[in-house]
Amino acid sequence: MRDIAILVDSGTDVPKELVERYGIFVLPLMVNYEAMSFRDGVDITTDQVIDRLDMEIPRTSLPSPASVIAALREIYERGIRQVMAVTISSGLSGVYNLVRVVAQEFEGLDIRVLDTKNIGIGAGMIAVRAAEYAETGMTMDELERRLGELVVSTKVFFCIPSLKFLQRGGRIGRVNAAVGTLLGIRPVIACDEKGVYYTVKKARGEAAAIETAVSLAAAEAIKAPRKFRLAVTYSGSSGPARRVFEELERRVPGAARAFFGSVSSALAVHTGPGLIGVGVQTY
Repeated sequence: MRDIAILVDSGTDVPKELVERYGIFVLPLMVNYEAMSFRDGVDITTDQVIDRLDMEIPRTSLPSPASVIAALREIYERGIRQVMAVTISSGLSGVYNLVRVVAQEFEGLDIRVLDTKNIGIGAGMIAVRAAEYAETGMTMDELERRLGELVVSTKVFFCIPSLKFLQRGGRIGRVNAAVGTLLGIRPVIACDEKGVYYTVKKARGEAAAIETAVSLAAAEAIKAPRKFRLAVTYSGSSGPARRVFEELERRVPGAARAFFGSVSSALAVHTGPGLIGVGVQTY
């Protein structure tokens, strides 16, 4: 029997095969259309969201408190008494506070809640490390300490063709929504120390923005004290992202692990099609 359960929200984009491999518990975010609501990654896919954006741009919302309680109850009924919950940034979503509040009222479990200050695979890479650490028999205190270090050393650099979806969803953070319309300037976006989007650099055109993101990630990997992991995430067509992934691996070979996959349907609501994110985790 495992000593520690890992609980995440679907916005962490932990690959499905790793959710199954480590027995990770997932709280689906909600994708809400006027006529119906869907559970992220359960009732709706990223491609389905993108295919319908011309007809309707949905909104997203948190899991219900009841769904958090149900997940914690399932963990308890399986005989596990310690839970490490890993969530996307509290600066971009209320899921961290939701889980924290529910956890305070749930008796019988030692529940720690980690705000990754990141989103998508940036949060997901931390969650995967949490699952790996938990398998080694690490104590909760040590696990919490190690994950806190990874919050600082995990970064994802996003290139987004249009900022209108972030702006509409209120997730624009410190990014100037007008920048993308000026002379083809494309911002490369990341999460700052508070977990809010900001512009890392500006580039002229999509190709230059992607090259900037790859260069930033590669620079972080090269200066890694011991090991590093890489990730490329996308929305829409996988072809361009696959080429970016291959270039990233060519430029900085030797990653301890590399992730490649689509963002979740809930995240696609806020990015639209064509996003490419380049991630790196050092440790």
